[in-house]
Amino acid sequence: MTLLLPDLDRAFQNFNYSELDDPTLSQPIPQEALLRWVCLARKGDPEAGCLFTDALRTTLREGTFDCFQRVHGPRAIGYRDWFYLKLSHFLGMLLYVNVSLGSVRPAETDDPWTDGIPVVGYGGPAPDLELLEAAFLPSELKSFEWSPLVNLVLEAGEHRWESLQTFLAGKARVQQARASTGAPKSRDWSRTRERNQIIRSCLERGYDAIRICEELDKRAIPTLPSLQKQDIHRWVDGWSNLDHRPKIQQVFSKHRPRNPVNSL
Repeated sequence: MTLLLPDLDRAFQNFNYSELDDPTLSQPIPQEALLRWVCLARKGDPEAGCLFTDALRTTLREGTFDCFQRVHGPRAIGYRDWFYLKLSHFLGMLLYVNVSLGSVRPAETDDPWTDGIPVVGYGGPAPDLELLEAAFLPSELKSFEWSPLVNLVLEAGEHRWESLQTFLAGKARVQQARASTGAPKSRDWSRTRERNQIIRSCLERGYDAIRICEELDKRAIPTLPSLQKQDIHRWVDGWSNLDHRPKIQQVFSKHRPRNPVNSL
């Protein structure tokens, strides 16, 4: 399934937040720095490869996404989509073939940074998003070691894309085999996690209950099963019903910060 985002989130796709340089996530790691690390790693610089891997690992953490939502406000995107967008972006940088320069001066080297030429983008093959979804589950993030995958792509030379595709296809087959055995799918809980993230973010920003309901409805978050049985599929409608309001209030209270700005 190809991920489609509203235009307002297109710039958001390019942010590479990481706690490497900025624990508050107020500024992203520049894409140019990430591409530079890839360039150096391809030339055998192990430290550059480690820096890139650390940026990938920390950016993909669910805690990083939570922090982004708190600092920059709720966005129409959940952790699952964040995970695949960021992973796709980082893998795309690993696959880059050429860079776009912020200068009319032609590049006569494969390392324009040496000459101080600004790098504003990159070009090359893109990772297969459907294969990414089939190969990776956000729930396995804590146990997955990213260094071997990064090194595999870095060391594949001109066959980087083929090597990545082979890796992803093999991992997707493993995931499919696990699913066929009846193993529980953590992705079934992705909408619940997204709901909870939005509620926490809204509470920490001081939103009142009706505003939180509006934010949940904007993102098409399903209402509670008990409300759905009563044919209530909008959070604002559930809140307006005095019989059902306590159920919503209870959910919000579970995520209330220690020192909320506004009480429900």
